[in-house]
Amino acid sequence: MDSYRVPGCNSVFPARPAGNSIVRHRRPCRRGASGKHLLVPVLPRHAPRGRRVLVVGAGTGNDVAAALRHGVDHVDAVEIDPVILDLGRKYHPERPYDSAKVTLFVDDARAFFKKAQAKYDLVIFGFLDAETMLSAFSSIRLDNYVYTLESFREARRLLNENACLILYFATRPAHYITQRLFDTLTAAFGQPPRAYFIGYDSAGGGGAVFVEGGARDGGFVGGFSDITDQLQRSSHSVTLATDHWPFLYLPRRTIPVSILLILVTFLIGARRVLRRTMVITSLGRRENLHLFALGAGFLLLETKAVTELSLLFGSTWVVNAVVIAAFLMMALLANAVVTVRPPSRRLSYAALFLMLVFGTVFPYSILEALPSEGKVSAAAAIVALPVFFSGLIFSSSLSGAPNPAQALGINLLGAVVGGTLENLVMVAGTPVLGVIAIALYTLSAFCLRKAPMKDPGLAVPGAPTFH
Repeated sequence: MDSYRVPGCNSVFPARPAGNSIVRHRRPCRRGASGKHLLVPVLPRHAPRGRRVLVVGAGTGNDVAAALRHGVDHVDAVEIDPVILDLGRKYHPERPYDSAKVTLFVDDARAFFKKAQAKYDLVIFGFLDAETMLSAFSSIRLDNYVYTLESFREARRLLNENACLILYFATRPAHYITQRLFDTLTAAFGQPPRAYFIGYDSAGGGGAVFVEGGARDGGFVGGFSDITDQLQRSSHSVTLATDHWPFLYLPRRTIPVSILLILVTFLIGARRVLRRTMVITSLGRRENLHLFALGAGFLLLETKAVTELSLLFGSTWVVNAVVIAAFLMMALLANAVVTVRPPSRRLSYAALFLMLVFGTVFPYSILEALPSEGKVSAAAAIVALPVFFSGLIFSSSLSGAPNPAQALGINLLGAVVGGTLENLVMVAGTPVLGVIAIALYTLSAFCLRKAPMKDPGLAVPGAPTFH
Protein backbone atom coordinates (compact mmCIF):
# COMPACT_ATOMS: atom_id res chain seq x y z
CA MET A 1 0.00 0.00 0.00
CA ASP A 2 1.10 3.54 -0.73
CA SER A 3 1.39 6.07 2.08
CA TYR A 4 1.23 9.85 2.29
CA ARG A 5 1.29 12.41 5.09
CA VAL A 6 -1.50 14.68 6.28
CA PRO A 7 -0.90 17.73 8.50
CA GLY A 8 -1.69 16.83 12.10
CA CYS A 9 -1.66 13.10 11.38
CA ASN A 10 1.18 10.66 11.76
CA SER A 11 0.51 8.53 8.71
CA VAL A 12 -2.14 7.48 6.26
CA PHE A 13 -2.21 4.17 4.39
CA PRO A 14 -5.05 4.31 1.86
CA ALA A 15 -6.78 1.03 1.10
CA ARG A 16 -9.57 0.59 -1.41
CA PRO A 17 -12.25 1.81 -1.30
CA ALA A 18 -11.32 5.24 0.03
CA GLY A 19 -13.43 4.82 3.14
CA ASN A 20 -11.03 2.16 4.36
CA SER A 21 -7.96 4.39 4.61
CA ILE A 22 -5.87 3.83 7.73
CA VAL A 23 -5.16 6.87 9.86
CA ARG A 24 -3.14 7.61 12.96
CA HIS A 25 -3.65 11.05 14.42
CA ARG A 26 -2.89 13.06 17.54
CA ARG A 27 -5.47 15.79 16.92
CA PRO A 28 -8.42 16.19 14.56
CA CYS A 29 -7.41 16.45 10.92
CA ARG A 30 -9.64 18.08 8.36
CA ARG A 31 -7.62 18.21 5.18
CA GLY A 32 -6.14 15.57 2.96
CA ALA A 33 -3.24 15.92 0.54
CA SER A 34 -3.32 16.34 -3.23
CA GLY A 35 -7.12 16.26 -3.28
CA LYS A 36 -7.27 12.79 -1.77
CA HIS A 37 -10.62 12.28 -0.06
CA LEU A 38 -10.31 11.50 3.62
CA LEU A 39 -12.81 11.94 6.43
CA VAL A 40 -10.85 11.37 9.62
CA PRO A 41 -12.85 9.90 12.52
CA VAL A 42 -12.67 12.95 14.76
CA LEU A 43 -16.26 12.83 15.91
CA PRO A 44 -15.91 10.38 18.81
CA ARG A 45 -13.75 13.05 20.46
CA HIS A 46 -16.80 15.33 20.64
CA ALA A 47 -19.49 12.72 21.23
CA PRO A 48 -20.71 11.88 24.75
CA ARG A 49 -18.26 9.64 26.51
CA GLY A 50 -19.82 6.21 26.79
CA ARG A 51 -18.99 2.95 28.38
CA ARG A 52 -19.99 0.89 25.34
CA VAL A 53 -19.63 1.77 21.64
CA LEU A 54 -20.86 0.06 18.47
CA VAL A 55 -19.15 0.71 15.13
CA VAL A 56 -20.77 -0.68 11.98
CA GLY A 57 -18.64 -0.50 8.88
CA ALA A 58 -15.57 -0.67 11.10
CA GLY A 59 -13.25 -1.13 8.13
CA THR A 60 -9.57 -1.03 9.00
CA GLY A 61 -10.21 0.33 12.49
CA ASN A 62 -10.05 4.13 12.44
CA ASP A 63 -13.26 4.69 14.39
CA VAL A 64 -12.41 1.87 16.79
CA ALA A 65 -8.98 3.40 17.44
CA ALA A 66 -10.56 6.81 18.06
CA ALA A 67 -13.04 5.33 20.53
CA LEU A 68 -10.26 3.54 22.44
CA ARG A 69 -8.20 6.71 22.46
CA HIS A 70 -11.01 8.48 24.28
CA GLY A 71 -11.34 5.95 27.06
CA VAL A 72 -14.41 3.83 26.28
CA ASP A 73 -14.86 0.57 28.15
CA HIS A 74 -15.77 -1.65 25.21
CA VAL A 75 -16.20 -1.49 21.43
CA ASP A 76 -18.19 -3.89 19.25
CA ALA A 77 -16.81 -3.57 15.71
CA VAL A 78 -18.91 -4.90 12.81
CA GLU A 79 -17.38 -5.33 9.35
CA ILE A 80 -18.74 -7.48 6.53
CA ASP A 81 -15.41 -7.97 4.73
CA PRO A 82 -12.87 -10.16 6.60
CA VAL A 83 -10.10 -9.07 4.22
CA ILE A 84 -10.51 -5.44 5.27
CA LEU A 85 -10.44 -6.48 8.93
CA ASP A 86 -7.24 -8.40 8.29
CA LEU A 87 -5.66 -5.33 6.67
CA GLY A 88 -6.55 -3.34 9.78
CA ARG A 89 -4.95 -5.96 12.02
CA LYS A 90 -1.74 -5.98 9.98
CA TYR A 91 -1.24 -2.34 9.05
CA HIS A 92 -3.09 -0.03 11.43
CA PRO A 93 -0.36 1.68 13.50
CA GLU A 94 -2.50 1.82 16.66
CA ARG A 95 -3.47 -1.88 16.52
CA PRO A 96 -7.08 -1.25 17.64
CA TYR A 97 -8.21 -4.79 16.81
CA ASP A 98 -5.63 -6.26 19.18
CA SER A 99 -7.22 -4.53 22.18
CA ALA A 100 -8.98 -6.68 24.77
CA LYS A 101 -11.71 -4.03 24.81
CA VAL A 102 -12.68 -4.77 21.20
CA THR A 103 -14.96 -7.56 19.97
CA LEU A 104 -14.99 -8.16 16.21
CA PHE A 105 -18.03 -9.34 14.26
CA VAL A 106 -17.70 -10.36 10.61
CA ASP A 107 -21.31 -9.71 9.71
CA ASP A 108 -23.72 -7.51 7.81
CA ALA A 109 -24.82 -4.41 9.75
CA ARG A 110 -28.54 -5.14 9.38
CA ALA A 111 -28.09 -8.75 10.46
CA PHE A 112 -26.16 -7.55 13.52
CA PHE A 113 -28.86 -5.02 14.43
CA LYS A 114 -31.46 -7.78 14.44
CA LYS A 115 -29.38 -10.13 16.62
CA ALA A 116 -27.85 -7.62 19.05
CA GLN A 117 -29.15 -7.57 22.61
CA ALA A 118 -26.69 -5.09 24.16
CA LYS A 119 -27.37 -1.39 24.61
CA TYR A 120 -24.83 1.22 23.53
CA ASP A 121 -23.92 4.74 24.56
CA LEU A 122 -22.60 5.54 21.10
CA VAL A 123 -23.39 3.97 17.71
CA ILE A 124 -21.22 4.97 14.75
CA PHE A 125 -22.14 4.33 11.11
CA GLY A 126 -18.72 4.32 9.47
CA PHE A 127 -18.07 4.40 5.74
CA LEU A 128 -20.36 1.69 4.39
CA ASP A 129 -20.12 2.64 0.72
CA ALA A 130 -19.34 -0.88 -0.47
CA GLU A 131 -19.17 -0.06 -4.22
CA THR A 132 -20.36 -3.65 -4.71
CA MET A 133 -23.63 -5.21 -5.85
CA LEU A 134 -25.57 -7.43 -3.47
CA SER A 135 -25.77 -10.14 -6.13
CA ALA A 136 -25.46 -10.65 -9.87
CA PHE A 137 -29.24 -11.17 -9.80
CA SER A 138 -30.07 -7.80 -8.21
CA SER A 139 -29.57 -4.09 -8.90
CA ILE A 140 -29.37 -3.41 -5.16
CA ARG A 141 -25.94 -2.50 -3.77
CA LEU A 142 -24.40 -4.30 -0.84
CA ASP A 143 -24.88 -1.38 1.54
CA ASN A 144 -28.32 -0.12 0.42
CA TYR A 145 -30.27 -1.77 3.24
CA VAL A 146 -28.03 -0.17 5.88
CA TYR A 147 -29.34 3.33 5.15
CA THR A 148 -33.08 2.65 5.18
CA LEU A 149 -35.76 3.85 7.58
CA GLU A 150 -36.09 0.37 9.06
CA SER A 151 -32.32 0.09 9.59
CA PHE A 152 -32.16 3.38 11.50
CA ARG A 153 -35.06 2.27 13.68
CA GLU A 154 -33.25 -0.96 14.48
CA ALA A 155 -30.13 1.03 15.41
CA ARG A 156 -32.23 3.36 17.59
CA ARG A 157 -33.45 0.32 19.53
CA LEU A 158 -29.84 -0.36 20.58
CA LEU A 159 -29.26 3.09 22.09
CA ASN A 160 -29.27 3.76 25.82
CA GLU A 161 -31.17 6.76 27.12
CA ASN A 162 -29.34 9.98 26.18
CA ALA A 163 -27.04 7.97 23.92
CA CYS A 164 -25.76 9.18 20.57
CA LEU A 165 -25.82 7.91 16.98
CA ILE A 166 -23.31 9.34 14.52
CA LEU A 167 -23.43 8.75 10.76
CA TYR A 168 -21.00 10.21 8.27
CA PHE A 169 -21.00 9.93 4.51
CA ALA A 170 -18.83 11.38 1.74
CA THR A 171 -21.33 13.77 0.18
CA ARG A 172 -21.88 17.51 -0.17
CA PRO A 173 -24.41 19.67 1.72
CA ALA A 174 -26.67 20.46 -1.25
CA HIS A 175 -26.93 16.89 -2.51
CA TYR A 176 -29.90 14.53 -2.70
CA ILE A 177 -28.03 11.81 -0.76
CA THR A 178 -27.41 14.24 2.11
CA GLN A 179 -31.06 15.27 2.05
CA ARG A 180 -32.27 11.65 1.91
CA LEU A 181 -30.14 10.63 4.90
CA PHE A 182 -31.36 13.68 6.84
CA ASP A 183 -35.04 13.03 6.07
CA THR A 184 -34.78 9.29 6.72
CA LEU A 185 -33.10 9.85 10.11
CA THR A 186 -35.79 12.41 10.95
CA ALA A 187 -38.53 9.87 10.22
CA ALA A 188 -36.74 7.14 12.20
CA PHE A 189 -36.10 9.22 15.35
CA GLY A 190 -39.08 11.57 15.23
CA GLN A 191 -36.78 14.60 15.29
CA PRO A 192 -34.28 16.03 12.82
CA PRO A 193 -30.62 15.21 13.43
CA ARG A 194 -27.93 17.80 13.88
CA ALA A 195 -26.11 17.90 10.55
CA TYR A 196 -22.58 19.15 9.89
CA PHE A 197 -20.31 19.49 6.90
CA ILE A 198 -16.56 18.87 7.02
CA GLY A 199 -14.35 20.08 4.18
CA TYR A 200 -11.14 18.17 3.75
CA ASP A 201 -9.50 19.03 0.46
CA SER A 202 -8.66 22.02 -1.70
CA ALA A 203 -11.28 21.02 -4.28
CA GLY A 204 -14.05 21.73 -1.78
CA GLY A 205 -15.15 18.15 -1.32
CA GLY A 206 -16.33 16.98 2.05
CA GLY A 207 -18.54 14.80 4.14
CA ALA A 208 -21.93 15.17 5.74
CA VAL A 209 -22.16 14.19 9.40
CA PHE A 210 -25.41 13.47 11.23
CA VAL A 211 -25.86 13.27 15.00
CA GLU A 212 -29.02 11.69 16.45
CA GLY A 213 -30.28 10.48 19.80
CA GLY A 214 -30.57 12.04 23.22
CA ALA A 215 -27.20 13.80 22.92
CA ARG A 216 -27.83 15.37 19.52
CA ASP A 217 -27.71 18.90 20.96
CA GLY A 218 -24.62 18.30 23.06
CA GLY A 219 -22.60 20.66 20.92
CA PHE A 220 -19.70 19.99 18.56
CA VAL A 221 -16.47 21.90 18.23
CA GLY A 222 -13.83 22.14 15.56
CA GLY A 223 -15.37 24.73 13.25
CA PHE A 224 -17.67 22.31 11.45
CA SER A 225 -20.38 23.97 9.36
CA ASP A 226 -23.87 23.38 10.80
CA ILE A 227 -26.16 22.61 7.84
CA THR A 228 -29.20 21.50 9.86
CA ASP A 229 -31.36 24.52 9.00
CA GLN A 230 -30.45 24.27 5.33
CA LEU A 231 -31.56 20.63 5.19
CA GLN A 232 -34.73 21.30 7.18
CA ARG A 233 -35.81 23.89 4.63
CA SER A 234 -35.49 21.24 1.90
CA SER A 235 -37.22 18.44 3.81
CA HIS A 236 -39.59 16.15 1.88
CA SER A 237 -37.91 17.02 -1.42
CA VAL A 238 -36.57 13.48 -1.90
CA THR A 239 -37.95 9.96 -1.53
CA LEU A 240 -37.13 8.30 1.80
CA ALA A 241 -34.94 5.19 1.67
CA THR A 242 -36.95 2.19 2.91
CA ASP A 243 -36.63 -1.57 2.72
CA HIS A 244 -39.14 -1.46 -0.16
CA TRP A 245 -37.17 1.25 -1.99
CA PRO A 246 -33.58 1.13 -0.69
CA PHE A 247 -31.89 3.04 -3.51
CA LEU A 248 -29.82 5.61 -1.64
CA TYR A 249 -27.86 6.54 -4.76
CA LEU A 250 -30.83 7.28 -7.05
CA PRO A 251 -31.98 10.92 -7.14
CA ARG A 252 -35.60 9.86 -7.72
CA ARG A 253 -37.79 6.88 -8.63
CA THR A 254 -36.42 6.33 -12.11
CA ILE A 255 -34.21 4.04 -14.16
CA PRO A 256 -31.09 6.01 -15.11
CA VAL A 257 -30.67 6.67 -18.83
CA SER A 258 -27.24 4.99 -18.80
CA ILE A 259 -28.78 1.76 -17.49
CA LEU A 260 -31.61 1.95 -20.05
CA LEU A 261 -29.11 2.29 -22.90
CA ILE A 262 -27.12 -0.69 -21.62
CA LEU A 263 -30.28 -2.78 -21.25
CA VAL A 264 -31.50 -1.99 -24.77
CA THR A 265 -28.09 -2.78 -26.24
CA PHE A 266 -27.93 -6.01 -24.25
CA LEU A 267 -31.40 -7.13 -25.35
CA ILE A 268 -30.66 -6.44 -29.02
CA GLY A 269 -27.36 -8.32 -28.80
CA ALA A 270 -28.90 -11.26 -26.95
CA ARG A 271 -31.69 -11.57 -29.50
CA ARG A 272 -29.21 -11.56 -32.40
CA VAL A 273 -27.00 -14.18 -30.76
CA LEU A 274 -29.94 -16.47 -30.04
CA ARG A 275 -31.35 -16.11 -33.55
CA ARG A 276 -27.97 -17.02 -35.04
CA THR A 277 -27.41 -20.06 -32.84
CA MET A 278 -30.95 -21.47 -32.97
CA VAL A 279 -34.07 -20.98 -35.01
CA ILE A 280 -36.50 -18.87 -33.01
CA THR A 281 -39.86 -18.25 -34.64
CA SER A 282 -42.36 -15.52 -33.83
CA LEU A 283 -43.32 -14.92 -30.22
CA GLY A 284 -46.86 -14.49 -31.55
CA ARG A 285 -47.27 -18.24 -31.39
CA ARG A 286 -48.97 -19.19 -28.18
CA GLU A 287 -46.55 -22.01 -27.41
CA ASN A 288 -43.56 -19.70 -27.89
CA LEU A 289 -45.06 -16.96 -25.75
CA HIS A 290 -45.85 -19.55 -23.07
CA LEU A 291 -42.21 -20.64 -22.85
CA PHE A 292 -40.98 -17.04 -23.07
CA ALA A 293 -43.14 -16.01 -20.10
CA LEU A 294 -41.94 -19.00 -18.07
CA GLY A 295 -38.31 -17.95 -18.59
CA ALA A 296 -38.95 -14.31 -17.69
CA GLY A 297 -40.88 -15.29 -14.57
CA PHE A 298 -38.12 -17.62 -13.40
CA LEU A 299 -35.45 -14.88 -13.44
CA LEU A 300 -37.72 -12.56 -11.49
CA LEU A 301 -38.27 -15.28 -8.88
CA GLU A 302 -34.51 -15.54 -8.47
CA THR A 303 -34.09 -11.79 -8.09
CA LYS A 304 -36.99 -11.60 -5.63
CA ALA A 305 -35.51 -14.40 -3.54
CA VAL A 306 -32.10 -12.70 -3.26
CA THR A 307 -33.74 -9.39 -2.34
CA GLU A 308 -36.04 -10.85 0.33
CA LEU A 309 -33.43 -13.06 1.96
CA SER A 310 -30.82 -10.31 2.13
CA LEU A 311 -33.08 -8.62 4.67
CA LEU A 312 -33.39 -11.85 6.65
CA PHE A 313 -29.76 -13.01 6.65
CA GLY A 314 -27.96 -9.78 5.79
CA SER A 315 -26.09 -8.96 2.59
CA THR A 316 -23.68 -11.89 2.88
CA TRP A 317 -22.69 -14.94 0.87
CA VAL A 318 -25.33 -16.92 2.78
CA VAL A 319 -28.07 -15.32 0.67
CA ASN A 320 -26.64 -16.37 -2.69
CA ALA A 321 -25.75 -19.82 -1.33
CA VAL A 322 -29.26 -20.45 0.02
CA VAL A 323 -31.01 -19.17 -3.12
CA ILE A 324 -28.84 -21.01 -5.63
CA ALA A 325 -28.87 -24.28 -3.68
CA ALA A 326 -32.65 -24.14 -3.13
CA PHE A 327 -33.39 -23.29 -6.76
CA LEU A 328 -31.16 -26.06 -8.12
CA MET A 329 -32.68 -28.58 -5.74
CA MET A 330 -36.24 -27.63 -6.72
CA ALA A 331 -35.41 -27.73 -10.44
CA LEU A 332 -33.89 -31.20 -10.16
CA LEU A 333 -36.82 -32.41 -8.08
CA ALA A 334 -39.31 -31.07 -10.63
CA ASN A 335 -37.51 -32.88 -13.47
CA ALA A 336 -37.52 -36.11 -11.47
CA VAL A 337 -41.25 -35.84 -10.75
CA VAL A 338 -42.11 -35.18 -14.41
CA THR A 339 -39.97 -38.14 -15.48
CA VAL A 340 -41.82 -40.51 -13.15
CA ARG A 341 -45.36 -39.16 -13.49
CA PRO A 342 -46.15 -35.77 -15.06
CA PRO A 343 -48.66 -33.93 -12.85
CA SER A 344 -51.60 -31.91 -14.12
CA ARG A 345 -50.59 -28.46 -15.29
CA ARG A 346 -53.81 -27.12 -13.83
CA LEU A 347 -52.81 -28.28 -10.36
CA SER A 348 -49.23 -27.07 -10.88
CA TYR A 349 -50.45 -23.59 -11.83
CA ALA A 350 -52.84 -23.48 -8.88
CA ALA A 351 -50.03 -24.35 -6.46
CA LEU A 352 -47.67 -21.92 -8.22
CA PHE A 353 -50.04 -18.96 -7.92
CA LEU A 354 -50.78 -19.83 -4.30
CA MET A 355 -47.07 -19.77 -3.43
CA LEU A 356 -46.45 -16.60 -5.46
CA VAL A 357 -49.16 -14.69 -3.63
CA PHE A 358 -48.03 -16.10 -0.29
CA GLY A 359 -44.41 -15.14 -0.96
CA THR A 360 -45.44 -11.61 -1.97
CA VAL A 361 -47.44 -10.83 1.19
CA PHE A 362 -45.51 -12.96 3.71
CA PRO A 363 -43.60 -10.89 6.32
CA TYR A 364 -40.19 -12.59 6.38
CA SER A 365 -39.36 -10.85 9.65
CA ILE A 366 -41.54 -13.45 11.40
CA LEU A 367 -38.80 -16.00 10.74
CA GLU A 368 -36.38 -14.04 12.95
CA ALA A 369 -37.77 -15.88 15.99
CA LEU A 370 -36.66 -19.26 14.62
CA PRO A 371 -33.25 -20.84 15.30
CA SER A 372 -30.70 -20.52 12.51
CA GLU A 373 -31.35 -23.93 10.95
CA GLY A 374 -35.11 -23.47 11.03
CA LYS A 375 -34.84 -19.96 9.62
CA VAL A 376 -32.74 -21.13 6.67
CA SER A 377 -35.05 -24.08 5.94
CA ALA A 378 -38.26 -22.05 6.16
CA ALA A 379 -36.92 -19.17 4.06
CA ALA A 380 -35.51 -21.54 1.43
CA ALA A 381 -38.85 -23.35 1.18
CA ILE A 382 -40.86 -20.14 0.76
CA VAL A 383 -38.66 -18.74 -2.02
CA ALA A 384 -37.98 -22.06 -3.76
CA LEU A 385 -41.38 -23.79 -3.85
CA PRO A 386 -42.59 -21.53 -6.70
CA VAL A 387 -39.55 -22.74 -8.65
CA PHE A 388 -40.61 -26.35 -8.07
CA PHE A 389 -44.10 -25.79 -9.46
CA SER A 390 -42.90 -23.64 -12.36
CA GLY A 391 -40.32 -26.36 -13.04
CA LEU A 392 -43.11 -28.93 -13.29
CA ILE A 393 -44.87 -26.75 -15.86
CA PHE A 394 -41.71 -26.05 -17.86
CA SER A 395 -40.56 -29.68 -17.91
CA SER A 396 -43.99 -30.82 -19.13
CA SER A 397 -44.05 -28.12 -21.81
CA LEU A 398 -40.51 -28.87 -22.95
CA SER A 399 -41.15 -32.60 -23.19
CA GLY A 400 -44.17 -31.94 -25.42
CA ALA A 401 -42.44 -29.42 -27.68
CA PRO A 402 -41.81 -30.56 -31.29
CA ASN A 403 -38.44 -28.76 -31.29
CA PRO A 404 -36.86 -28.87 -27.80
CA ALA A 405 -33.82 -26.82 -28.85
CA GLN A 406 -35.99 -23.99 -30.14
CA ALA A 407 -38.21 -24.19 -27.06
CA LEU A 408 -35.17 -23.91 -24.81
CA GLY A 409 -33.87 -20.92 -26.78
CA ILE A 410 -37.18 -19.09 -26.45
CA ASN A 411 -37.21 -19.81 -22.73
CA LEU A 412 -33.66 -18.45 -22.46
CA LEU A 413 -34.67 -15.28 -24.32
CA GLY A 414 -37.49 -14.87 -21.81
CA ALA A 415 -34.99 -15.22 -18.97
CA VAL A 416 -32.90 -12.42 -20.50
CA VAL A 417 -35.94 -10.14 -20.66
CA GLY A 418 -36.92 -11.10 -17.11
CA GLY A 419 -33.49 -10.05 -15.93
CA THR A 420 -33.96 -6.61 -17.46
CA LEU A 421 -37.46 -6.22 -15.98
CA GLU A 422 -35.83 -6.48 -12.56
CA ASN A 423 -34.71 -2.87 -12.99
CA LEU A 424 -38.32 -1.73 -12.55
CA VAL A 425 -37.68 -1.96 -8.79
CA MET A 426 -35.89 1.39 -9.14
CA VAL A 427 -39.26 2.92 -10.00
CA ALA A 428 -41.85 0.86 -8.12
CA GLY A 429 -39.79 -0.72 -5.33
CA THR A 430 -39.00 -4.34 -4.54
CA PRO A 431 -42.65 -5.51 -4.12
CA VAL A 432 -43.12 -5.05 -7.86
CA LEU A 433 -40.99 -8.16 -8.48
CA GLY A 434 -43.69 -10.43 -7.10
CA VAL A 435 -46.42 -8.59 -9.00
CA ILE A 436 -44.59 -8.87 -12.34
CA ALA A 437 -43.81 -12.55 -11.71
CA ILE A 438 -47.50 -13.26 -11.09
CA ALA A 439 -48.40 -11.36 -14.29
CA LEU A 440 -45.88 -13.34 -16.36
CA TYR A 441 -47.02 -16.71 -15.05
CA THR A 442 -50.63 -15.64 -15.66
CA LEU A 443 -49.66 -14.90 -19.27
CA SER A 444 -48.02 -18.31 -19.60
CA ALA A 445 -51.19 -20.00 -18.29
CA PHE A 446 -53.37 -17.94 -20.63
CA CYS A 447 -51.29 -19.11 -23.60
CA LEU A 448 -52.10 -22.73 -22.72
CA ARG A 449 -55.82 -22.05 -22.40
CA LYS A 450 -56.06 -20.16 -25.67
CA ALA A 451 -57.40 -22.16 -28.60
CA PRO A 452 -54.82 -23.14 -31.29
CA MET A 453 -54.48 -20.66 -34.15
CA LYS A 454 -56.12 -21.66 -37.41
CA ASP A 455 -53.19 -20.72 -39.59
CA PRO A 456 -51.36 -24.01 -40.18
CA GLY A 457 -48.11 -22.13 -40.45
CA LEU A 458 -48.53 -20.92 -36.89
CA ALA A 459 -50.08 -23.94 -35.22
CA VAL A 460 -47.37 -26.44 -34.32
CA PRO A 461 -48.32 -30.09 -33.79
CA GLY A 462 -47.69 -31.22 -30.25
CA ALA A 463 -47.92 -27.71 -28.81
CA PRO A 464 -48.55 -27.71 -25.05
CA THR A 465 -52.12 -27.40 -23.85
CA PHE A 466 -53.69 -26.79 -20.48
CA HIS A 467 -54.81 -30.05 -18.94
